[in-house]
Amino acid sequence: MCGGGLEIVPCSRVGHVFRKRRPYDDPNTFNSVYRNQIRLAEVWLDDYKQFFYRSHSAYRRTDPGDLTQRLELKKRLKCKTFQWYLRNVYPEQHIPERQAKAPNQQTAGAERAQGMFDNEKIVKVGQVLNEKFNACLDIAGKTNVKRAAVALHPCSGTEDQIWAYSVENELRMGLLCLDATNNVLRMMRCLRRGEGQDWTYQRNTRTLYNELSKSCLSWDAEEMLLGLEDCAGVQKWSWREV
Repeated sequence: MCGGGLEIVPCSRVGHVFRKRRPYDDPNTFNSVYRNQIRLAEVWLDDYKQFFYRSHSAYRRTDPGDLTQRLELKKRLKCKTFQWYLRNVYPEQHIPERQAKAPNQQTAGAERAQGMFDNEKIVKVGQVLNEKFNACLDIAGKTNVKRAAVALHPCSGTEDQIWAYSVENELRMGLLCLDATNNVLRMMRCLRRGEGQDWTYQRNTRTLYNELSKSCLSWDAEEMLLGLEDCAGVQKWSWREV
């Protein structure tokens, strides 16, 4: 964003010696790593910082401190925008639209988020709550791990529980989607052509219907596994939008 380049050296090795404790924590006991994340978002992410705060809602109430020098540095170096970075450096990164609309609804041209990956329309972003167990779909720290299992955990609002529901009926987390191929529930690369990743949220019954298996999402409390069941009397799910 500010010039320079990034080199990838396949045979290189990088080591890091960890201290037994961090010597630079905030004197007010606030975790310095969290504060640095907030400062990074405020200085470098521009309008995209909203997605950071969606996954870290508690950080909204945290003072990042004085950002004047960092913003002046960014201006003096004539750094490009984060939108430029996404378009030119990391175009593969999935970004929900800022002005998300449900399928078949028209979006006024003035309201469209220009340059925000028009082919990646998102209906809603939030937690997926199982009403019977009062718990949320969670990937337990495996945000970008292909074939990762999905479980139910107490709703915490952490990034491991923030899902995006697309106009293609995908349950997305980053570049991966919840897949039910062969009746095995796991995270797989988003195909964007339905199949085992087509989940229809039926508002009247509050169920998540999988088109490939012709069945609905459920949680087996005894086996501690996410699975599929006949949709008659199946568990209900709801969204907690963030």
